[in-house]
Amino acid sequence: HQVRRRASKPMTSEKEKQKKVYCHPALFGLSDAALMSVYKVTGVKKVQPGEVLVKEGDSDQRIFLLLDGAAQLLERRNGRTAKAEVLRQGDTILGASSFENGKRTASAVALEPVSALVLDEGSLNAIPPHIQSAIYRNLNDGSQRRLGQAAAKLASLSDRNERLTSLMTHLLETRGQTYSGSEMIHVILIGI
Repeated sequence: HQVRRRASKPMTSEKEKQKKVYCHPALFGLSDAALMSVYKVTGVKKVQPGEVLVKEGDSDQRIFLLLDGAAQLLERRNGRTAKAEVLRQGDTILGASSFENGKRTASAVALEPVSALVLDEGSLNAIPPHIQSAIYRNLNDGSQRRLGQAAAKLASLSDRNERLTSLMTHLLETRGQTYSGSEMIHVILIGI
């Protein structure tokens, strides 16, 4: 008998591990020396699945750069907790001052082990100004990209809604008698 063995994964070198950790868009374009200066003054927060990374309503000003893992954003809506988006490696959780009331608007709960670089006022002030500027520029560029994507998605959904409304109106105009007794159609029309 011939035994089949799974191909083993090649060992990851220390340098490859470091490059993975440095793969956050806020750190793009920084030299190794600049990255080291950032890592010397910042910390990494690690949380396990089910643990809270940030809590809705908190007013802390820390910025979390997700280096690894995934976290579910949870928001309170109409007295209920609702799932928002899932954050992954490369995403950023901004400080509470970024929000209108100065408090976090969502909680982030780890879905899998998460490692996040933590930037607070003290660590940012300890980073040389030209590196701070590069990080802020990268964060701004990332935010602009996400806003652009959200605006495009909103426009697409709006167009789709208009098409559906037009089709429903046309359907009712052409086959009104057939559907006049339909409760489902009546409920849809109330929403239009």
